[in-house]
Amino acid sequence: MKKWVVSKPNKENAQYILNILKEDIPNANMLAMLLDLKGFKNKEDIYKFLSYRNKLHNPFLMKDMEIAVEYIKNAVENNKKICIYGDYDADGVTSTALLYSYLQSCGANVMYYIPSRDSEGYGMNKYAIEKLHIMGVDLIITVDNGISAFDEIDLANSLEMKVIVTDHHTPQENYPNAVAILNPHRWDCSYPYKNLCGVGVVFKLVCALEDDEESVIENYSDLVAIGTISDIVELSGENRTLVKYGLNAIKNTDRYGLIELMKVANIEPSKINSNSVAFGISPRINACGRIESVYTALELLLAETPEDAQKIALRMNDNNKQRQSLEQKIFNDIELMFNRRPHILQQPIIIVAGEGWHHGVIGIVSSRITEKYGKPSIIMSVEGNIARGSGRSIEGFSLCDAIFANSQYLVKYGGHPMAVGFSISTENIKTFSQAIIDYSKKQEMPINSLLLSFKVNASALNVNMIENLKYMEPYGCGNNPPIFGIYSMKIDNITAIGGGKHLRIIVSKENKSYTTLKWNTGVDSFPYMIGDIVDLAVILDKSDYNGVSQMSIVIKDIKLSACDNEYIITELRKYEAYKRGDNLTVDEIKYLYPTREEFANVYRFLRDNKGWNNTISRMQIALNAVSYSKLLIILDIMQELSLIEIIDIGGIKKIKLLQVAQKVILETSTILRDIIERGCI
Repeated sequence: MKKWVVSKPNKENAQYILNILKEDIPNANMLAMLLDLKGFKNKEDIYKFLSYRNKLHNPFLMKDMEIAVEYIKNAVENNKKICIYGDYDADGVTSTALLYSYLQSCGANVMYYIPSRDSEGYGMNKYAIEKLHIMGVDLIITVDNGISAFDEIDLANSLEMKVIVTDHHTPQENYPNAVAILNPHRWDCSYPYKNLCGVGVVFKLVCALEDDEESVIENYSDLVAIGTISDIVELSGENRTLVKYGLNAIKNTDRYGLIELMKVANIEPSKINSNSVAFGISPRINACGRIESVYTALELLLAETPEDAQKIALRMNDNNKQRQSLEQKIFNDIELMFNRRPHILQQPIIIVAGEGWHHGVIGIVSSRITEKYGKPSIIMSVEGNIARGSGRSIEGFSLCDAIFANSQYLVKYGGHPMAVGFSISTENIKTFSQAIIDYSKKQEMPINSLLLSFKVNASALNVNMIENLKYMEPYGCGNNPPIFGIYSMKIDNITAIGGGKHLRIIVSKENKSYTTLKWNTGVDSFPYMIGDIVDLAVILDKSDYNGVSQMSIVIKDIKLSACDNEYIITELRKYEAYKRGDNLTVDEIKYLYPTREEFANVYRFLRDNKGWNNTISRMQIALNAVSYSKLLIILDIMQELSLIEIIDIGGIKKIKLLQVAQKVILETSTILRDIIERGCI
């Protein structure tokens, strides 16, 4: 459950933007309001954002670019052995493929090396450096890593190998002793755009080496787009321009690997967008580094025949299916853990550890747990004496600050506010977990929110208006697809589609019906019914069927119109604080104390309804005479006294009234006695 926050467009500025656009773009009302919400206030910036071709910055504005170019050209001319040292994620793989392909086309004596996620981990390591020395490497060029490899680069220097670093991660106060360091985040780098990812920095290097930006865009922008979208960097400025170029290049690609990868991912090249890259191409590239070998993905991007590309793409698809299977198994294991130990979910941060969980997918599982429960989560995979952890957060809570504050328990760690990774000795897991929970209790934990661009009247929507949303693309980090609120709609029909995995929901208002889709939701886990009046948070799009354009409405979130999500979340926190045993005030305890009349009301409600089979928030709305937190306490007490049985099925509570042989005395409840004692009642 999320708090819905509706943005407030500046109507005067939106009208100003509409006046600018109306000559070129008819029916641009919605587009004008979205551009206003993004802060645009003048014609030049608006058209720069909407334009397909924007000028890119001179690559030589990047610190050390001239040194890097001169050194690499010299190495190529003198047949020095060059190794591109990459990384095992999609950004690292596309960076490696781009630079390797380019240098190979220049006749360079070039090879590549990507460390194993399992045995070597991220970045440069001494084992790899020594191995490359034995292989006769003269120059190492890192891509998407190297900015923190102080000791490793010193080792390379001692072995008479030179290193050029290309990276985009935040550097420390000092820099390693490399020949050149290309990183827009350097404090002494004046490059105007700072949000390039690893492949973006490599692109700038190749533009400088080739001195022909157009040819580099033509040959490599597809790889740049994939790496940029995959690495979830902000799609603004140059990133937005490069992704626009790249998506167009993918539509018309002659790269065998991408052609075959799109086939196995069921992606129509002509309809490629950032979403199909993020959820179709990127996962299959990343799955190689997690499941098999990252070199499989690299070989696909470098494949020289359709036959080779097809074989590799099929292997990658199998890897992705295996990744999905492992991910689902871990997710199911964790859900079972929650059923056995519900107190885990009552903490401000969800922390779990398990043996045998594949550490390559726990980050994805953490994302799913955080999305489902609206709380930061940390998942740890235990392997012998060491566990590897991965965490995801919600907006407003810095998870990296939490683990950095407790780094004394960790072997290795890193991350940013929304995502972290670390390794830890298994003997420290329990202490570390409690320390993280204690840290979170001292913070003002944010409420997980869903930002709506604005409310819309469904009757005012039309295909032409929605078609203009394409000007906002490509979507991604910093430019999410707009979400619109459509309120007070009546559910007329609910139909399972896609083998029961998805739902088609027909809603209506003022005698006009609309077909909507809810992905990844089955009938059994959908707590709404025909006749309900609901609010919808939706993503709007245009789809073409048999040559006819029609409106597509995809439900991102749904709630009963009568339900106040923020109230429910706030009340749930009061309940959880009590269940955790937090040091609550007398007034806070008294707030949770249920009267005998309230007990009687709840019992009569369950008796009249022959139990319950829906959400507790719906029950609270129906009762309308007891707070949500108090209702949860009442149900706990009734279950403790064997008056009811509660089964949780994906958030839906199945409550059964039990036969009672004799009169039940409420005061025998340990929960009620605790509230009375702590509240001085």
